[in-house]
Amino acid sequence: MSNFSFSEHGIDLSFPLILDLMLIRDQIEGIDKSIEALAEQYQEREFKKYGDYDDPGEVRYVYQVAEEYLPNTVRMSVVVSLYTSLESNIEQLINYSRTKENQSTSLNEIVKESKTKMAGYQKFISEVLNFDFKFPEQVKENIQHINKIRNCIAHANGNLQHWPDDKVNELIKVTTKLNRQFKVEIESGYNLRLSTKFLIWCLEVVEQAVKPFEEYLKKRYQLSPYHK
Repeated sequence: MSNFSFSEHGIDLSFPLILDLMLIRDQIEGIDKSIEALAEQYQEREFKKYGDYDDPGEVRYVYQVAEEYLPNTVRMSVVVSLYTSLESNIEQLINYSRTKENQSTSLNEIVKESKTKMAGYQKFISEVLNFDFKFPEQVKENIQHINKIRNCIAHANGNLQHWPDDKVNELIKVTTKLNRQFKVEIESGYNLRLSTKFLIWCLEVVEQAVKPFEEYLKKRYQLSPYHK
């Protein structure tokens, strides 16, 4: 039996594999059908549990949950997952590079001193690792927009009535801009209402940040197609 050397074939098993973005893409592509199935299950369960509602208002409530609240809750959870994936993947790639470059400087310290996490990541890449790589300005701006929406979801469940007035005004400006520029179909009334178009746009923004950096590192460290 011949001995197979991963390193001789340009394979580094410690290189981060960006699998979660692939899984999230699959989730988004099938999300409308999943939401439809969940909504049907919810309605069947409610009507089976309580029988025929005598109060029309109660019937409307069941349909409102199935048609509005449930779909929005599912979509909001995807935004949180996407933003977590963004930070996790970039940090894994940076920490992989730290090890390869024998750098002891803490990424967390640089990030803490920076205005935003993306600014901290860029500073570490440019000034500590001395890499000739930059995240595009438009991508960084879009990530900040996503982060504002993600924060409202994570800390107020997307309920603008439970969000500080100054942040609500800022959020409305962001959603208005995104709707005008990218046609993402976000509603910002009493609650954030997200569309599948917005999820697709968010995924594309995250990939525009992660994938080029991943490719840069593959070329720098001469990694094989195994890491595609």
